[in-house]
Amino acid sequence: MIFFILTLGYCEVQSQNVSWEKLYMNGAIFRGIQTSDGGYAAVGTTRIQNQFKIFVVRTNSLGDTLWNKIFGSANNGFTANWIEESYDNGFVIAGYDGTGIQGDAYLLNIDSAGNYRWSRSYGGNGLDDALRVLKTIDGGYIIGARSDFNLFIIKTDSFGIQQWQKIFNSDGFIDLIQYNTSGYMVLGYSNGIGNRLFRLDLNGDTSWTKALIGNSFGSSLRRISDGNLIIGGSTAQNECVVTKTDSLGIIEWEYQYEGIGREIIYNLEIIPGNKGYLISGSTDSSGNDNFNAMIRVLDPDGKEKFTKYYSPLFYPSDYAEFRSGVPTFDGGFYLSGSIAPISTGIAYMVKTDSLGNFQPVGITSEELIVPDNFILYQNYPNPFNSSTNISFHLNESSIVNLIIYNVLGNEINIILNNEKFNSGKHSIHWNLSNESSGIYFYKITVKSTHSFKSKNKVKSMIILK
Repeated sequence: MIFFILTLGYCEVQSQNVSWEKLYMNGAIFRGIQTSDGGYAAVGTTRIQNQFKIFVVRTNSLGDTLWNKIFGSANNGFTANWIEESYDNGFVIAGYDGTGIQGDAYLLNIDSAGNYRWSRSYGGNGLDDALRVLKTIDGGYIIGARSDFNLFIIKTDSFGIQQWQKIFNSDGFIDLIQYNTSGYMVLGYSNGIGNRLFRLDLNGDTSWTKALIGNSFGSSLRRISDGNLIIGGSTAQNECVVTKTDSLGIIEWEYQYEGIGREIIYNLEIIPGNKGYLISGSTDSSGNDNFNAMIRVLDPDGKEKFTKYYSPLFYPSDYAEFRSGVPTFDGGFYLSGSIAPISTGIAYMVKTDSLGNFQPVGITSEELIVPDNFILYQNYPNPFNSSTNISFHLNESSIVNLIIYNVLGNEINIILNNEKFNSGKHSIHWNLSNESSGIYFYKITVKSTHSFKSKNKVKSMIILK
């Protein structure tokens, strides 16, 4: 059965309080996870001296950075696609090693402090890229990769030493799960057919394959507690599709969610407690001519609860995406991706409550919808290297706060603190102290002395030294 749904914003779940938004000038995040201690880890790719490198960011539950590491050789490109907690209390990362003939699938192991432990490369004469790594029930790892235009599965021990590998005749790899104690389930795709399921035993031998007749090009495969399967993806026309099958890959239902615009779906996760599914990606459905990061939350039967759109408050961009979204221990969501262009190296992380809402770092909850009673001008000069002027115009007598933030949303200077100004235009001169070159933001909050309602505005500026 195929259903078509016009997306609506509706939900019945309870909201939580812990939320934040973070930007990192490292690169694009491709996978983020919540760690067993309640913190977070994310992995992605950055560019240094025209070579791609792997970067890993580790934060606590509040989004504060614990460490930030970069891996890769000086003369070859390295990329990362997936991260999992390892058996040795660290992390294992799947990606690409550019030192081979055309590049090899790559497995990197680091400790809990981000220090290098070991790495392994796998492949032959073609281009091999590891897209997934999972812990297996025997204490080892299984890696899902693409090899030229085939599907490549590698089984290793706990130190990444290869035990076996299998190549399947499929045009590409999508996802991989340990289905049960007797084997694995792999999702691939074939041109002209679409999604294709492979059931493998513990030795990687094929038990059966199934070409799915669904409308999507999958991005994620997950196992539901009853043994059935759920697949998230997009149509060729970039519309979100979720497909449920039984344990043999026979479709039970498929929903196509028709948004206003295009939707590119990167990830689907099961929300614990039989509460449904979390979808993450990017869309231009928000009606502002930009691509925004997005999530969609579904109930267990595939009915939509709500959809949310995101773009960094402190760094306006015409493109944002969530490559990864995972449910968190407190009932919220941890979302990670990047904002465009990726070459500028800006990673984007958001921790939301259960309704998909978040409170940006440095922003208070006093965001009342009131008419504008002031104008905030662009600072001048901009860019600047020693000082600049920040001007604003008030329509009435007001209490003004003016604060400077860095690109991570951290407060670095309070220029005005609850100071009263009469109506009219005002200019504030700001002299730099020890601020380094980069992008900064100034936020003004204006509170009327008559109505006591307040509103704020944010603009960016550039320091060049």
